[in-house]
Amino acid sequence: MGSHSRGLYKWDSAKAIHSFNEGFYKLKNIPNVKVLKLIKDKAGFIWAGTESEGVYKINPATDAIVEHITEKGPPGKRILSGAAALLEYDDSLLLIGGNGIHIYNRKKNQIENITAANGLPSDMVVSLEKDRDGYVW
Repeated sequence: MGSHSRGLYKWDSAKAIHSFNEGFYKLKNIPNVKVLKLIKDKAGFIWAGTESEGVYKINPATDAIVEHITEKGPPGKRILSGAAALLEYDDSLLLIGGNGIHIYNRKKNQIENITAANGLPSDMVVSLEKDRDGYVW
């Protein structure tokens, strides 16, 4: 569960033996930020898009951060800012919407940024969806 300003929380049925509420806990490695989007990819990893700290890839079995993509990353591996939308396009590509669209090729470990300078009508992208024909909306 992504919160408005307190980071990321998880509910674990094993911890909720006596009470449903006892199953909730905060993932301590995720800072107190606004979580805008959560998805589970086909490999089972959880991806959390945040307003100010980029994107976290999390192993749900251990709660470990496997990857953290930010605007401070090296060239070819950074987003421009924020991550309001996440879409697993296929087994290689993860689309990240925020200040433009960031196409993350997970096999090559590279990100291509597309902005209004490249033809987008606006740099602000808050939602992404793929239709059955493969078009991204």
